[in-house]
Amino acid sequence: MVEAPQTGVVLEAGTVEAGPRAQPARRGHTLWRFARRKPLGAAGAVLVLAMTGMAVFADVLATQDPVRTDAARTLSPPSSLHWLGTDYLGRDIYSRIVHGARVSLIVGIASTLLGAVVGGVAGLLSGYVGA
Repeated sequence: MVEAPQTGVVLEAGTVEAGPRAQPARRGHTLWRFARRKPLGAAGAVLVLAMTGMAVFADVLATQDPVRTDAARTLSPPSSLHWLGTDYLGRDIYSRIVHGARVSLIVGIASTLLGAVVGGVAGLLSGYVGA
């Protein structure tokens, strides 16, 4: 007698019975279940993905040059030309925010990697020395 590993049913020697296999969860179903159970986490993930996408595609999404000044349009209110208005030098605020997201993303990734490398080296050294 042989015990089938998936079903736990004792079979005669030489026979194999395929038991019910768990279906792998579809990715969309798993994401939807997460969003229903943890709505704040899902909202945070959407915001992080949106900011990352905005940082990666900053050149495409920016409507103006973020460093070009226009003395005639200083402190102008939002309009179709400048979506969030301009600052005291006439620079487009929306374009500066979009390009600033790129800088923030680079700084965040670099500081995380630097902290991981320095922490890993410190952990390895302290484990090796026994401190």
